[in-house]
Amino acid sequence: MIPPKPSGIPKWDTPVDKATVVIRLLSREVQVSIMLEKYEQDSRVPYVSRQKGLPDAKHERYFKAVPEGFAFRPVVVFEPRSGLAGLVDRLFVKRAVPGALRKTIENLEVVFGQQRSRA
Repeated sequence: MIPPKPSGIPKWDTPVDKATVVIRLLSREVQVSIMLEKYEQDSRVPYVSRQKGLPDAKHERYFKAVPEGFAFRPVVVFEPRSGLAGLVDRLFVKRAVPGALRKTIENLEVVFGQQRSRA
């Protein structure tokens, strides 16, 4: 069973649930719209992100219980756009995705490290 969300936090457990998140990209805040495709609790969460000026991206987050807590594996796939935008996608977006995934994992390690130290 999924616990109820505090008010102000969007529902995120049913396909087509949508949310807008704000991320820091190149020292500025950027809005990203995300839509849940499927929800496999404690296993896999696939969703699509849309951001102005970038190609749509398909994300999958995999979770697996391990003795120390959980193992996490993020995956991102995108199709470069056509024309000049596609060149930007192939040169810059393709290189930026691995760094963004590393940063995601670093952020999770900080958050969970703080929670462990409080326990």
